[in-house]
Amino acid sequence: MKPVWLIERGVYGTQAAAVANEVRRQGMTCFEVDYRPGKLPPDDIRGAEFLPDDACVVLWGTLPLLRQIQLYRSWVPGGWCDVTKLDCSIYYAWFGPYLLNGQYTILPGVEAIRLQERIYAEFGSDDEVFVRPSGVHKIFTGTVAYSDDFRHAIAPSRYDPESLVVIAKPREMKSSRHRVIVTMAPFRSPGAARPKCWPIRQKWCDRCNGGRTTCS
Repeated sequence: MKPVWLIERGVYGTQAAAVANEVRRQGMTCFEVDYRPGKLPPDDIRGAEFLPDDACVVLWGTLPLLRQIQLYRSWVPGGWCDVTKLDCSIYYAWFGPYLLNGQYTILPGVEAIRLQERIYAEFGSDDEVFVRPSGVHKIFTGTVAYSDDFRHAIAPSRYDPESLVVIAKPREMKSSRHRVIVTMAPFRSPGAARPKCWPIRQKWCDRCNGGRTTCS
């Protein structure tokens, strides 16, 4: 089953055209779409109104659009992301050796404010620490915060005692890269046996799936 690729418009800049060209080079179809929050299907995803409920679809887009597909579409694979697994408090333990901010702590925002002096003594560099939300639904933007601005930087987390923040030593970055794998590997229909992992993902599947040899 050949998937139809949907790329969210206006998100990835010039990278979108490069990925779209590679998708089409491999014989698959690709369309740019616009997410329209608040609209009901099929008007919520402009550019995908023609796709049937049982379509084979791959999305490259933002989390809000992914969640919309999970909630209101039956596309396969569609949105297969488990957002709970993208919480730093979950995956940092598995990917610790590969983290840019490997020296970190995770704690509730209100507790971080209470322990601010201790945090800056342990993780501060030139009176700065890196701070970001632990959850994938970013209630504030990750940033490097001076001690005088710390409370303001994590302000949205102060109103929910269960809202966790990541505090880490700041690191200098000259550039960042994101990799998108475009492949004609087959997608399974609902109820079909799960395919074996692609070799490039096998070591991560072994780590995250407890040694199983199939992707979830």
